[in-house]
Formats: sequence, C-alpha cells, structure tokens
Amino acid sequence: LGKTDCIDLWIKKNKLTPHDEMTLAMVEQYELLARILAAQGNRSEALELVNRLLTIINHDEKRRQKLRLTIYKSLLLIKQERVVDSFLTLEKALTIAEGDRCVRSFLDEGLEMKELLNQYVNSIQNHHYDNLQKENFYDAKRLLEQIISELKLTDIHANEMRHDNLLTKKEITVLTYIQKGLSNKVIAYELGISLSTVKTHINNIYRKLDVHNRLLAVQKAQKLNLL
Repeated sequence: LGKTDCIDLWIKKNKLTPHDEMTLAMVEQYELLARILAAQGNRSEALELVNRLLTIINHDEKRRQKLRLTIYKSLLLIKQERVVDSFLTLEKALTIAEGDRCVRSFLDEGLEMKELLNQYVNSIQNHHYDNLQKENFYDAKRLLEQIISELKLTDIHANEMRHDNLLTKKEITVLTYIQKGLSNKVIAYELGISLSTVKTHINNIYRKLDVHNRLLAVQKAQKLNLL
C-alpha cells in the first residue's frame, strides 16, 4: 500500500470524521486526523477540529496535549497566512511551556516550526507588530537555536547511516500495523506473538526513532522513508 492508501485505510478503519462527538480519550486519534486533513489540503477543517480538541482539553487541563495542539494550531494559522494569529497562538504555546521541559513538543515539528520561530523572532527584532509579547522573545530565540542544531544533527545522521537498517523487519511490520490504526492486541494476534512482545517492539521503535508516541513514530518513519 502507498502512503495515501494507508491513510485512507486508517480513516475507514477508525471511522473518524471531523464532526464526531469527541471524548478526551480520543484526542490523540483526532489530532492525527487533523494532521491528515491538513496534509490533504483541508486546512480550515483541520483548524476547526484542533479548536474543538483544545476546548475538550481546556476542561481537563491536560498540559502536554494542550501544548502540542496549540503548537500545531500556530502552524496551521501561518499556512493560512494569518501571521498575527499564528504568532499570538505561538506565544500561548510558549507560555504553556514556560518553566517546564516541554521543548520536545516544539522540536518534533521540525522545519515548519523552525520557519515559524524564525519569522516570529525577526518580527520582534524589526518591530513589525506592536501586540507581540516581548517577554517570549528569548524563549523563542533559544528554541530556534535548538531546532536549527537538531535539524543539522538529523542531516548528519541521515548521511552517516542507512535508514533501511534502522529498524528490524519485525519492527517495520509492527509500525505498519500502527500506521493502519491497529491496537496492540490486534497486532499481537496478527503476528502470532504475545502482547508483551508487541510492547517491546514498540518501545524499541520509540527508542530508535527518538519519539514518545505512536503518532510521532509514524511521522518520523515516513520522513525517513521507512514505511
């Protein structure tokens, strides 16, 4: 299956639409749906879905999820050329992350976040907008330096190793099932292995790809052309 076919299969299998009644337990799945919608060019629909998810999370105070969605909202807004709205949303994300070790949520967005942070920092330096919070400037500048450094390291690692040897055949198979939306229990059944073995494979995938959840594992694997 190609990338588009796998996405269509995942949507059909999970039977998700942007207009569903959503629960807190399903936030991660619907965040993935929002990213799929945006990738397919449906950015307004993706933004509306992210706003709904943020409303659900605001009622429950899930800080990490709230941060991740706020960051992604800022990226959606900049793609719609709503620059000021994007910058103000980015400032909300910087405020949520303040005093906490949440930089990974920014760094995981890669080149798009680098470009947004660069625009934001330059806008403050050149006094383009009066309503921006200058107290976020140094946090944004520090994040920009970190993400530039990480992107350089990623390029170096990409040149130093063959990506097709990064994961074992079994780990790639497990990751393919994850991409299709299968649960750990179903993956264990399909592969004829124990649930604990599936969890071991997934932990190894997370470690090798330097990620911490299923969504990021699939995204990283796609960037490295592993799937």
